[in-house]
Amino acid sequence: MLNIFKRIHHRNRAYSADVFNENYYIEQVRRYAIGRSTSDTGYYHGIGHWDRVAENAEKLKDDGVDIIVVKVFAYIHDVERINENRDSGHGERAAQLVDEIRTTVLGFMSDQQIDLLKEACALHTDVRSTGNQTIDTCFDADRLDLGRVGITPDPNRMATNNGKRIAEMLNDGISYNKNHISYKWHPQKNGE
Repeated sequence: MLNIFKRIHHRNRAYSADVFNENYYIEQVRRYAIGRSTSDTGYYHGIGHWDRVAENAEKLKDDGVDIIVVKVFAYIHDVERINENRDSGHGERAAQLVDEIRTTVLGFMSDQQIDLLKEACALHTDVRSTGNQTIDTCFDADRLDLGRVGITPDPNRMATNNGKRIAEMLNDGISYNKNHISYKWHPQKNGE
């Protein structure tokens, strides 16, 4: 685990750990995921999706949520997919990967953060809610990007209050942005 009293050296620049650079570490995880991706993932489960899940993490951020875990989840949860179709084992494989890289790529994360990340990765395709605010935020950050496959997120299937609120807005034809809300056109639902 990162000791907050030590100094971290990278590319001839010293970073004091008390000014933890979240964006630096998240970008390193992002780069690792791009290089690691084993599948023919493109629009549906590739870097575009991962970036949107990371953006959704910011929209869903709430008290008690470890935003570092949610942002790392954005880049790790689908990295072990072998294709764009059904791949029921990819979450478990991502959780195993977290163990493999916990002291290298994820060396800045605590053991508790690693455990939350592993659980979120392993369960993200099969579980709606765990009761843990951080893990549930991971799930909702992923679900809010269902629009990429033509599905408007269902508020009743969201795990967090913020996720439900944003999904309701999307269902009402309102595009949610961290900085503003705007109306948008969307296709009719259920033959309406």
